[in-house]
Amino acid sequence: NGYSGLPEHELLEMILFCSIPRKNTNDIAHRLIYRFGSLQGVLNASAKELQKVEGVGKNTAVFLKNFKNVVEAYNNRDVTPVKINGADECGRFLLERYGDTTQEIVSVLCLDDMCNVLEWRVLCEGSIQSASFNIKNLISTVVGCDAVSIVLAHNHPYGVALPSKDDIASTVILREALKHVNVALLDHIIIAGDDYISMADSGVYKH
Repeated sequence: NGYSGLPEHELLEMILFCSIPRKNTNDIAHRLIYRFGSLQGVLNASAKELQKVEGVGKNTAVFLKNFKNVVEAYNNRDVTPVKINGADECGRFLLERYGDTTQEIVSVLCLDDMCNVLEWRVLCEGSIQSASFNIKNLISTVVGCDAVSIVLAHNHPYGVALPSKDDIASTVILREALKHVNVALLDHIIIAGDDYISMADSGVYKH
């Protein structure tokens, strides 16, 4: 169920692990929740009060205060949605994310009904024919972010941006699977170096 399904002490335990590595932070998280009543109470507490809890040193107290400040700054940002208008914009967006990676990666770009980017997520390392690629994982991802449509992407690190017969066949299978959850597959972008190809625009498979 994602982070929303975790109890507060487990969320806090995960945060604390960033400040206190190689140590079980479960007991510290429980003590903090017990003292301040909730995760919100912990993050609202002063650094001085936090340090009164066993296991919380100065660095951890400062880390928790900074963590809260970063979250507040993020939530208060005036974020302009990234809108994808056509294959060229989509290709450029994905090129920036793939960079100069030498690993073969499959990813998905989730879009809303206005083609604004909801999320970009790496699904697996390997090709869409590899054992590590899971259609259920793809569907879970797009449903989880309420996507109306998606663009699938993968790269050919040491090849050219041309789809193979297996790429085309896999794309058709995925498109049909997504229909069952009312999500449209707009395109499948293949990246090679600083080049890319839109499978939809190239007409190698029918919409």
